[in-house]
Amino acid sequence: MLCNRQHGNARILNELGLRVEIEKKVATPRGSVELDVFAVDEASVDNITYVIKCKNWSRSVNQSIVHSFTTVMHEVGAHIGFIVSKRGLQSGAREYIRNTNIEGMTYAQFRQRYLGAWFSRYFMPTIGHAGDALSQYVEPINSRWFRMEADLAPDARAHLRELQRHYAALGFIAAMFATSRFMQAFTGEPTDVPADFDAIKNQLNEALDGAVVFKAKYLRDLRDELLTIIHTATDEFNLIFGRNIFA
Repeated sequence: MLCNRQHGNARILNELGLRVEIEKKVATPRGSVELDVFAVDEASVDNITYVIKCKNWSRSVNQSIVHSFTTVMHEVGAHIGFIVSKRGLQSGAREYIRNTNIEGMTYAQFRQRYLGAWFSRYFMPTIGHAGDALSQYVEPINSRWFRMEADLAPDARAHLRELQRHYAALGFIAAMFATSRFMQAFTGEPTDVPADFDAIKNQLNEALDGAVVFKAKYLRDLRDELLTIIHTATDEFNLIFGRNIFA
């Protein structure tokens, strides 16, 4: 049965751009085995494969589980293996996988391991892509909206200018998210992931002149909030022209 840990681990790898399968059945010399999570990095030169064993036990994983997983890793020819569990590994199990291609960790540690890559490969591009039209709508000089503005009624042109003033900062922020230079340009920190989550929310609030108060407690929630306000703003511009003129 699919558990939340499997779903969470699979979602992270999928959002990083890997091809992911859950509860994948694979034939081995000992018979068929079911892999909790199987992933392939098709962007890598050698199609690096990952196998994840998920254990939501209230106790730490013992050495016998690690022995069994090591055999499965060998038989399916995976490059990297993770045993992701609620309590981590027992000391003997940790010693057993020393200097191997297998790592044991908690779910929190797994998320932290890929946080930087997730932020730069998924979070920022998702926001940047969603805000593409909005950033163009608020550009001071844009040939498309400028050309189509001539066909608008006077009150619609006035409303367009009002929206451009109102959403200028949001459109600028959306455009910045589309580049890997966002964090350094916006926070001054040469890192892909915000060091202080509250600080990034406060800076967003300040940049938007208090028009939006973000309630998110996690980056994924912040992404959802940003997507909502970007889509709402874009829809307001689309209504003026009757469609998304940048689609």
